[in-house]
Amino acid sequence: YPRKRKIVVSTNIAETSITIDDCVATIDTGRGKTMIYNPRDNTTRLTESFISKAEAKQRRGRAGRVREGISYKLFSKRLYEEDMVSMPEPEIKRISLESLYISVKAMGIKDVEKFLGGGLDPPPTESIGKAARILTTVGLLDEFDGSLTELGKFISLMPTMDSKHGKLLIYSIIFGVADMGILLASILSAGTMPFVGGFENKDKIKRLLSKYENKGDLIAVCEIFQQYLSIKGESARNKFIKENLLSYNKVKEILSSQTQYQSILKDVGFLPFKKDEKLSAYLNRNCDNYDIVRAVITGAFYPQMQST
Repeated sequence: YPRKRKIVVSTNIAETSITIDDCVATIDTGRGKTMIYNPRDNTTRLTESFISKAEAKQRRGRAGRVREGISYKLFSKRLYEEDMVSMPEPEIKRISLESLYISVKAMGIKDVEKFLGGGLDPPPTESIGKAARILTTVGLLDEFDGSLTELGKFISLMPTMDSKHGKLLIYSIIFGVADMGILLASILSAGTMPFVGGFENKDKIKRLLSKYENKGDLIAVCEIFQQYLSIKGESARNKFIKENLLSYNKVKEILSSQTQYQSILKDVGFLPFKKDEKLSAYLNRNCDNYDIVRAVITGAFYPQMQST
C-alpha cells in the first residue's frame, strides 16, 4: 500500500522458516529462546540467551531480498566478537533423548550409548543414561536386559511420538476410552491450553473450566472440544469458539494432531481403517467412566505426576 510501512514481529522462527520478499530492514536484539534439557531433574526449559554468530548472520540475511537492505543490531561489536559462540549448540545435546533412544533400540542396536556416542556431535552420556532409566521406569525397556518391552515396541512404531502420549493412546484403546484418549493426547501436544490468553481472560477461563464438576482442567478442556465437534455448521462452530474463549489457531492445531494420531493408530493396527460402528462402540465403551479416564492418564504419565 502507498505510504504504508509493514512491520513484522517474529521469534527465532524467522531465522530459517520465514522469508518475506519485500523486507528491506531487520532489527536484531541478539537474543533468542532455546529449549534446554536438564538430565538431573528431567526437565526441559525455554531459556533466553545470546544467539550465536551464525544465527546473527542468518538474521541479517532476512533483509535485502529484492534490493539493498539494512540490518540493525542491538548489541555491540565487542559482544559479538567476544561473547557470542560461533555456532549454536546441536539440538541432540540439549533435548530429552527418550524418543531417540526408543528409535535406536527399535533398529536392533543393543548398545545405544556407543551408537549415539559415535556421531559427529554426540549427546551427553548423562542424558543417554537418564533416558534409559526413565524408559525402564515407565515400562518401555526391560529392566533386566534393556530390550524393548511389548509396550515399548508398539511405541517405537509410532513416528516422532512422545512416549507419554504414545502410552496415553494405547492405554485409552485398551481400556475403552479411545476417542477421548486421542483427543487428550492432541490437546497435550499443543503445549499450552487452547484459550485466548491475556490477564483479562484469566478469571473467565477459570469460571468456564469450573463448570465441569471439578473433573480437572485437562478433562474439562476435552469435554469442551467434544461439544465443539458435535456442532454442525461453520458459523455455529465459530460462535462456540468465541463464547468459550478458544483460540482459533489452537483449535485447528489440535484437530490436525487428532487426525494425525488417528492415522498413526490405523497404520500400526490399533484402529480399523474402515468405519465400523460396532467396533467403535466397543473401543469407547468406558467413555463416561471418568475413574477409568483418570487411571489411563495416570498410567500414561507415571512417574511424572504429583498428588494434590
